[in-house]
Amino acid sequence: MTKSDIEENGEWEEKGEWEEGENLPAAQEKAVQALLSCVTVEAAAKKAGVSARTLHRWLKEPGFRQGHLAARRQIMEQAVGTLQRASLGAVETLVRNLKCGVPTVEVSAARIILDAGLKGVEMLEFEDRLATVEESL
Repeated sequence: MTKSDIEENGEWEEKGEWEEGENLPAAQEKAVQALLSCVTVEAAAKKAGVSARTLHRWLKEPGFRQGHLAARRQIMEQAVGTLQRASLGAVETLVRNLKCGVPTVEVSAARIILDAGLKGVEMLEFEDRLATVEESL
């Protein structure tokens, strides 16, 4: 089965034929997008215009699973990037609330800042130790 055959009928029957790094056929790309936006496989299959049985079969195929995992990872990377960009504003808000005149808010902001700072230091120290261990291997 060739790539054009796959794109024409939207199916890939033979396991192991799809090479990593290649694009999925259009029907499978559509199914991946549907899986990302639907709660159930059945709903995703309907949205993608394939049967639930076909989608379940695709989910067992290594190439499709890799494509689906890569799409999910990309969404999470985008979400983390958005959180990182918003972090500076969140910290500025916490710092501003340290002197807002409402003791409970000030204590809460201080606690959050201290907890986050401690976690950040622990993470940096862990990364340093991990890098040392990796270098020694």
